[in-house]
Amino acid sequence: MAGPKTYERGALLLDATYVCTPPHVRIARDDIAHTMLRQGLAERVDDAKLLVSELVTNVVRHCRSLTVRVVARSTPDTLILSVSDDSPALPARHPSSPDDERGRGLFLLDLLTDEWGVGTTDHEAKTVWCCLSLAAGATPLSSTPESAL
Repeated sequence: MAGPKTYERGALLLDATYVCTPPHVRIARDDIAHTMLRQGLAERVDDAKLLVSELVTNVVRHCRSLTVRVVARSTPDTLILSVSDDSPALPARHPSSPDDERGRGLFLLDLLTDEWGVGTTDHEAKTVWCCLSLAAGATPLSSTPESAL
């Protein structure tokens, strides 16, 4: 028997389902921030807020899902975030210029996370997940040199 999926490990911190509308992006972002602060995980709260915001926004903009589910789990050294929807459409990279306001979601996943991926189900649904290191020395976006962006 296979072990649990990468995004299903760790202690459950948040499991919330939102209506798939633009105002719920902010609510999801605020929920992850409050959850992390209550758990004493302030060191990566800005990165988690940005990632949840990007992933939920992608669902709102690109998927025909009625709801979006955000789950946060933690291990002693990792925060695991997952965002699920009812669309079979997988995330795709799109070329963007420095002036574009969109098209950087997957770039941010590459930049800020230790690993990320997409899980799918037989019911034409998907989960985009990512892992953020909570270890001392992790470099949050707010302290990343501008030249690295």
